[in-house]
Parts: sequence; C-alpha cells; structure tokens
Amino acid sequence: MTNTREHIIETALRLTEQQGWHALSLMDVAKACDLSLADVLEWFSDKTDLLVGYGRGLDLKTLSDIDKDDGSSPLKDRLFDVLMTRIDLVNENRGAALRILKDVKCDPFSALIVLPHLSHSMQIMLDAAGGQSKGVRGSMRVYGLALCYLNTLRVWFNDDSVDLSKTMAALDKNLGYFENVDN
Repeated sequence: MTNTREHIIETALRLTEQQGWHALSLMDVAKACDLSLADVLEWFSDKTDLLVGYGRGLDLKTLSDIDKDDGSSPLKDRLFDVLMTRIDLVNENRGAALRILKDVKCDPFSALIVLPHLSHSMQIMLDAAGGQSKGVRGSMRVYGLALCYLNTLRVWFNDDSVDLSKTMAALDKNLGYFENVDN
C-alpha cells in the first residue's frame, strides 16, 4: 500500500493527465484522494511543491533502480544508464508528464521555481554516476547535465516509440556534447 504522500502525487498525476496542469487545484486532488485540503497541505503547500515532490520521488526511484557500478565504465555510459532510468520512470506517467511540461513551459513563474530543483536532481544523478559535482567546475557540469537532460526531454516529448529509441539516441548524442565540453 502506498503512503499518503505517494497517493497524493499519483492522484495529482492522474488528474493532470485528464485535465491539465493549469486546471489542477489542490482541492481537486484532496477530493479525489478523499482527504481534506488541510490533509493535502500537510504534505504540499501548493502545486509547485507537489511538482517538486514528484521530482524528488523520481530521484529516489532512479537511485533505487540503477545498477551498482564499480566505476570501470566511462562516465558517459554511467550517465546514460542513470538518465535513461529516470526517463523510463517519467515515461510511466507519460500523459501527465507531457501535460506538465507543456503547461509549465508557458508558466515562467513555475519554471523559475522548479529549475533549481531540477539542478539539484541533476547533481544527484551526476553523483550517482560517479561524476564530480563539487566546486565551480562541478556546478558547471551539473548545469550542463541539466541542459542535456532538458534537450533529451524535448525529443522524448515527441517520441512515441515503444522502446524510446529516438530518446535514447538523443540522450547519447547530448551526452557526447556534455562529454566534449567537460574535457
């Protein structure tokens, strides 16, 4: 059985797929969860906080799903595995994720709030792959990886293949750019 926090996020994703991110309210989520608004507010202060919670859940699931690596494979390969695991998890809620990406793209305020959390997630992904994220150079790597991930999501947005082959090719290409800039 899922906990209340996960139930709220799963319900919000389902509702978002049906009605869009802009139309979603915490009251809608509370009603669909058979909770009071106060119960939902105990977990999430607003929709953006809920979106950040979804991202944090993706971080944790990605970390639990990736294989332990001894560090012998190239960083690019390890990053590919980590980011593709994350994209596969996003793809599990594809309809909702597409609506969120489309709606947030047109909402600069939400984007400004969410971007630092994306950077934090990319730091976690870089660390999980055994990359260096400390110091000025590490910060530049994190931002570069975030751009790589966002550019890959642009391809994923239109990739309706079962195996996400276009997305995987884009991720590989983008990580090649990342690797070239990082050296």
